[in-house]
Amino acid sequence: MNQGPSIQPRLVVDGDFGARTLGRVKEFQGQKQLVPDGIVGPNTHAALQALYQLVEQLGLPTPPGEKAARDSVVNIARMAALMMGFPENGPTPPDPLSERIASRLGLGTPINPQGDQLRQGGKALAVIYAKAGHPFAPHCPTIPKEHIDFFRNTPNAPAEQKNARLPDWCGIFCLYVYRTAGLKLSPWPLRILSKDPEFQAVTRLQDVKPGDLCMVSPFGGRNHHFLVADFVGQTIHSVDGNAGKHSSIIQRSYSVASSTPDNKGAFRLNTPLGNEPAVFATPIWGKVL
Repeated sequence: MNQGPSIQPRLVVDGDFGARTLGRVKEFQGQKQLVPDGIVGPNTHAALQALYQLVEQLGLPTPPGEKAARDSVVNIARMAALMMGFPENGPTPPDPLSERIASRLGLGTPINPQGDQLRQGGKALAVIYAKAGHPFAPHCPTIPKEHIDFFRNTPNAPAEQKNARLPDWCGIFCLYVYRTAGLKLSPWPLRILSKDPEFQAVTRLQDVKPGDLCMVSPFGGRNHHFLVADFVGQTIHSVDGNAGKHSSIIQRSYSVASSTPDNKGAFRLNTPLGNEPAVFATPIWGKVL
């Protein structure tokens, strides 16, 4: 709602479908020639999807400062989870009528004699790869039969075998969000430990803020990336790409196991896989704005 034109105040992301949200939905429905009943049904969802696809393809102007940039990063990440993600407790894909991403699944109908299929949410996934500047983008809309069989039969295969079929896209998703929010970041890969870095380490846990980047088990481990959406008490609320049972975009929570960094600057988080080291980084705002 906040990405479209409106004469009403910006909505606060508070999880409450209150009077202001109702008024904004009715305004949006009127703009799209829909019945302004305030009910976010299939037609309104479809109009929102079209709006989001426009935003994700064009991107937003560079934010005027760090606070606005952080807000934009969090809003876009959460919107991506709502519009393109399969919730953990949601319906089981495939869903041929939806652009929601389940990146290791096809839609079930072969498109050629080899048995290849359209990828669940492949068009949306291609936009994520393309916006991040990753060369795999043209391969996202379809999924070869061999890849479908591999992911179905060997879900716990080594990372290099999985990445040979679909490059791990948790970090790609983070870069997509940053670039869509208007940050002037270079194309993939993320420049964190490079000669010309665009991120710097956050060395104290109390300095972690919404919009920062987290890398879980980065030292020879799975190196999962997520975006910090909020940090309340000892709980980090996140948006994760390439995550969950559907390899989608989900909103998650991590609890802090240790707020004292080790000799590599890693803190400890409780994750779905156990107690893991985690390193945080923040954009170098003087470079990216």
